Amino acid sequence: MTETQEASSEADLSSILIASYRENVDAATQEITSDLIAYMIKRGFCPWCILRVSLWDDISLCGFSCEALRKGLSEVFSVRFPEGIDPSECPSCLGILLYCSQESFKNDLVHRIRNSGFESPNYILNIRAPSCLIVRDALLVHELYGCANCESQVLPTNADEDTLKELLPIPVKRILKYMLGPYCMPRLGMPVATNAHLRCVIHVETSLSPPEIPASAYEQMSASRRKEHNALRRRGKDADEMLQGLLSDIIDKELHNHALIEKLANTKIPLRYQHVKITVTTALECDSIYIAGRYLKHQRYISQTGYENKAIQEKSPIAPTQKEDKESDDGEAHGFHPKISISSLLVPFFIAYGSSDDAIFHAAGREDIDVRMKGDGRPFIVELINSKNGLSRDWASLARDINADPHVSQFIHIHGDTLVAFEKNGRELIDKLASGSNEKRKSYRAVCWTEKPLPSNTEELCRAVQNLSIEQATPIRVLHRRTAMKRTKLIHGLKFVRKLSDHYFVIDIFAQAGTYIKEFCNSDFGRTRPSLSELLFGEYIHGEKQPEVEILQLDVLTVDMEWPPIKDSGVRSVKQ
Repeated sequence: MTETQEASSEADLSSILIASYRENVDAATQEITSDLIAYMIKRGFCPWCILRVSLWDDISLCGFSCEALRKGLSEVFSVRFPEGIDPSECPSCLGILLYCSQESFKNDLVHRIRNSGFESPNYILNIRAPSCLIVRDALLVHELYGCANCESQVLPTNADEDTLKELLPIPVKRILKYMLGPYCMPRLGMPVATNAHLRCVIHVETSLSPPEIPASAYEQMSASRRKEHNALRRRGKDADEMLQGLLSDIIDKELHNHALIEKLANTKIPLRYQHVKITVTTALECDSIYIAGRYLKHQRYISQTGYENKAIQEKSPIAPTQKEDKESDDGEAHGFHPKISISSLLVPFFIAYGSSDDAIFHAAGREDIDVRMKGDGRPFIVELINSKNGLSRDWASLARDINADPHVSQFIHIHGDTLVAFEKNGRELIDKLASGSNEKRKSYRAVCWTEKPLPSNTEELCRAVQNLSIEQATPIRVLHRRTAMKRTKLIHGLKFVRKLSDHYFVIDIFAQAGTYIKEFCNSDFGRTRPSLSELLFGEYIHGEKQPEVEILQLDVLTVDMEWPPIKDSGVRSVKQ
């Protein structure tokens, strides 16, 4: 409603209220409701609480000012608001609705959304109201309608147990949406939606302590609700937010329990205003955007993750430097201290290009630090957190920029200059990526050394291996961080590429995802059976030493999965 429309409407607000009352309040209860409204006017309730407590559900009325509504309600119901009582001292909402109805607050909200930098055709208004309002509304129902243990302050007869639930007021959160949404829409040119990429989170807090739930009431909650409560607590949510669901459940089951409701509200009827400090914070946030692609790693001794903060702070990755102790951070004695990683090379590009607060790197498994990723690359996702313009960006252009960067391109490459952005179903995307890393087929090329000269029929021996089942105990090199267990994996095939000398050769290994390839070759002190040594030289018995086979260099050639997902794969892609 514009200022001109509001001014003209306020002139005949009485007729608007009468028409709205007849249309939106149940005709069978209009006489009782008018008595309730008169009572609340005399008690000094704010006009919006009068509307919501009387179940007068009309969004158009919430655009009027407090003064206009007070005047209109007084004229229609022939009752005056008490003099000397500040309109902000509402016994029900504690002045929150008046606070948020102020022109300065609404103008500031419009300014924050308009200048946030987020690009979105619409947005969601997410209101977080104090949990104390839930129980105050429940206690107000007892005051107005009575119950088995208290007398109604207005009506001659008390409401029965089943009726009380139907009389709970319209939540404060909904009135705030009615109040703010129509005000912001014409000024922003952006409608409020029920499902949108952008969220405007308005968090209303008061200085009142959150209700204390008795142990007996908590124990009666469903297992799923208690599980949700504990999950919120582990995620560090504030106490007030954690109580919302629990209180709603308690009131749904125990609204007739007058003593419990008074205990939760920490006050008695008739409900009175309690002086509180109101704090309202506004934050703009959006759903994550998921950018899918494949990366190739050209050089060895680059880890997949780590050093992201250093790269972001210094605006450029740090090249590997020589270490004196010949020992890396992960315990591999390869003589280099990695100062860069795949994620530290990529993440700063994505954060800057998508104007994001942060980004999380996900990949379909990981190659060892001394292994290159060749072929068509390893599938990955970069999850953009609070990206302001990620929905409208040309991500293929970013792929070309990364591949053209003289520093980054010497280490990694985006396969096919292809990056695809997805707006929805991020959990499904990440699950698909994880299942691909565990279930799909991968191929490797290894340069190996053998203690004994290669057999003359090595090529035939390799060709004979088809879908070989092997047993692998958790490798010794990762026992400190992995569960000790045996895993059954498949070697789909071996291809003898070429002989370099009697003791050196190149071999391609086609294996199930999750196979420890180094241990398949060197047997890990007999913890992988059968090993490549056994396949080439046979199994040595009677205490004879099995000839050693060691991988000198290893490359991943392919990760066999369709990635990025095609558009009709059930995952919604951002329109480019």
